Amino acid sequence: MQDFQHRAIEELAQLTDRLDKLAAFIASDPKFSLLPKDERKRIIEQHGYMCAYLRVLWQRINAFKEDGTGLAPRP
Repeated sequence: MQDFQHRAIEELAQLTDRLDKLAAFIASDPKFSLLPKDERKRIIEQHGYMCAYLRVLWQRINAFKEDGTGLAPRP
């Protein structure tokens, strides 16, 4: 596996962790509902962009399969 592929996989792991934490904050942390409406809106928008970013990383990593170094899709 090439260096850029390792970096993409590590980036995916980090992003997944951050996205999971942000989703948990939005869904179940009482502090989220105490934030001003505009800030809650920005956080939800950020979550959407992070999801899109994650999808692109998965697409890139799955494309590694063409050279035999890809991963199985995320469940």
